[in-house]
Amino acid sequence: MNIALKIKAQREAKRYSQEFMASQLNITQASYSRLESGFTKPDIEKLKVLSRIFDVSILHFISND
Repeated sequence: MNIALKIKAQREAKRYSQEFMASQLNITQASYSRLESGFTKPDIEKLKVLSRIFDVSILHFISND
């Protein structure tokens, strides 16, 4: 599973909206949508925030499982 799908799966499991996630990452909803679509990849700072929000390690997002 790629990083975009992992982010989307975590968000959906928590039942968070894209708008909520965008606000937590301090980006626009359109930018967040591009993360989940795989058009862009999150930088390390955004991965840190995602890890805290979803209570998973950064390795969860970057591993090839």
